[in-house]
Amino acid sequence: MIYNNFNIANILSIFRMFSGFPLIICLENMNHNPIYMYYSIWIVIFIVLSDVLDGFFARKFKYVTSFGKTIDPVADKICLMCVLIYLIDTYQLTFLIFFILLSIRDVVLISFTVFLALYKDIITQANGWGKFFIFVTMIMLLFHIYNLNYYIACILYVLSTILLIISMIVYIRENIEKINSNENI
Repeated sequence: MIYNNFNIANILSIFRMFSGFPLIICLENMNHNPIYMYYSIWIVIFIVLSDVLDGFFARKFKYVTSFGKTIDPVADKICLMCVLIYLIDTYQLTFLIFFILLSIRDVVLISFTVFLALYKDIITQANGWGKFFIFVTMIMLLFHIYNLNYYIACILYVLSTILLIISMIVYIRENIEKINSNENI
């Protein structure tokens, strides 16, 4: 069983999970030494590529596992939370509000996911709306971290907040349908 979980897709997710910590160190130091900005860019590229590649390898080589379905979103969340902590320190209230909304969403989704796994024997995974939310949020974060364009950053912030809510509603709705279809069998 452990061997099935030890594959390139899951290894990429695990490395991504731990890459959030050096990223926050680089972000904290990039105003003091510009080399840290370049390091942070490379870490961000790794995070994005590893997220794309772990899904690709999992599907291409049939490495899809329950462990992988669990560790992939956890890795995404750890990286996201590391960046949000940095942005809360930089922008205060704006990102504190986003952090609180995201935390509420995650508590709801994690609770629902654990309930489904324990009581309904259903293992869930991210849906298209959740992936789109993460994608837009990552772009929004990059615009804020690297001060790329204030107006686009603000638009992406609002869009990310809307997608945060939509992705939660869709996730719950889709999995309630799975519960209902399993009970009708």
